[in-house]
Amino acid sequence: MLYNNNVPRGTTEANHKDEILATRRGGFGSSDASMILEIAKTDKIYKQEYFKRLAVFEGILEPENFTTPAMEVGNQREKERLKKAELF
Repeated sequence: MLYNNNVPRGTTEANHKDEILATRRGGFGSSDASMILEIAKTDKIYKQEYFKRLAVFEGILEPENFTTPAMEVGNQREKERLKKAELF
């Protein structure tokens, strides 16, 4: 099994990734900073996409799952690496 500084001892990387995907939904990311700043400055929400993003954060709406070709390549490489690690 592979371990790194971010994976708790006794947990495989695959299990750790599953735990992250299951528990870290709806929070703000770094790309939300400009939205939060604009809302804080004006104390108003002017853009429709902000309502949707805030609704996801509050758990009112489910986040949209999407992938890009680059994300798919990364996911495939991660699966291959984990498969090799389990052979040892």
